[in-house]
Amino acid sequence: MDLDPTSIGSPVSRRQSELGTTLIASILFEYGVRIPARRDGRSRDDEALRNSFELFFPGAQWVGDGKQLAVVIDGKTFHRNLELIVDAASAAAVGISVRDEEDSAAVVQAFTQGVQTTGGTPLALLLDNRPSNHTPQVDAALDDTLRIRATLGRPQNKAHVEGCFGLFAQKVPPIVLDTMRELNVAKLPEYVEEDVRVSEWSTVRVKHCAYSVPSRLKGKWVRARIFEDKIEVRFADVVELACERLIGRNLCRIDYRHVIWSLIRKPGAFARYVYREEMFPSLAFREAYDGIQALHAGTKGDLEYLRILHLAASTMEADVAVALSLLQMARKAITAEAVKEMIASTPTSIDVPQLASPPVTLSEYDALLTEVAA
Repeated sequence: MDLDPTSIGSPVSRRQSELGTTLIASILFEYGVRIPARRDGRSRDDEALRNSFELFFPGAQWVGDGKQLAVVIDGKTFHRNLELIVDAASAAAVGISVRDEEDSAAVVQAFTQGVQTTGGTPLALLLDNRPSNHTPQVDAALDDTLRIRATLGRPQNKAHVEGCFGLFAQKVPPIVLDTMRELNVAKLPEYVEEDVRVSEWSTVRVKHCAYSVPSRLKGKWVRARIFEDKIEVRFADVVELACERLIGRNLCRIDYRHVIWSLIRKPGAFARYVYREEMFPSLAFREAYDGIQALHAGTKGDLEYLRILHLAASTMEADVAVALSLLQMARKAITAEAVKEMIASTPTSIDVPQLASPPVTLSEYDALLTEVAA
């Protein structure tokens, strides 16, 4: 049966959008009017082999290949081999190796890194037919992993790794290193400065961390000088705080001596104070607070403890800590007045013993020098 193109040309043109180009091409091919051209490198069984690469599960089969990578250093081009191993099921790059050339060592190195990355070996590894991919060294590294040769003339076998190479070429800019350009040797600044405002709780935030400053600076603008390892807070060019810098986010360094003056005027806020745990300088203070709360729970107990903390800030913290420990050992009620009386009764002067100075005979040193000279 002969097909007259003029008899079907018009209907085909009108219904092309309805039937689709694939159906039209099939009809023309069937009657010998149009023979589709094939690209070089494709076999005649394209349709039979299409979608024949079956994927199983991650770790079942890996695909490896190498690619030449150009690196330009000071205008001179160097070529290195980029060996890549990709998991076929997940399309994840599991192993990589950069060496001078594509050889057995590159395959072994990339495969070993893949095992380290995933924690296990695959069932099979597909490699192209390059002789360096099929050597005793490669087989020894694969061990129980099955080595599969790629089908000749079928680049689709390695589509997973080739796709990664294509993405690499699109996303990574040309590698050009200019080592002869003049370096910037300007001295790095020793510190940077920030102007911050002191909160109503006598704190400032510097580099996402909180620091306490004297309460008389509440509401004032201060200048924070930030060094690599320390912080200085200045007001009117006077250093009000110098401490180690906190490295991280949402950390705090709160000195109870800075904030106690505000807390003692608002004892009801102590229970919800965000830096409440910083108000216990030592275990003795924490135990004293628990003992006070056992007798006077709530705001009344908080006020009594804040008075003790105020006493520590006004006098010597060590003396207050000793007094608290003695009161607890004696099982006496812990109050600010009791602590104050105990500190007052403690002698502040220390008797220094009189030591007699022994006589010094310099001739003994002369005798030693004579022995050394001899």
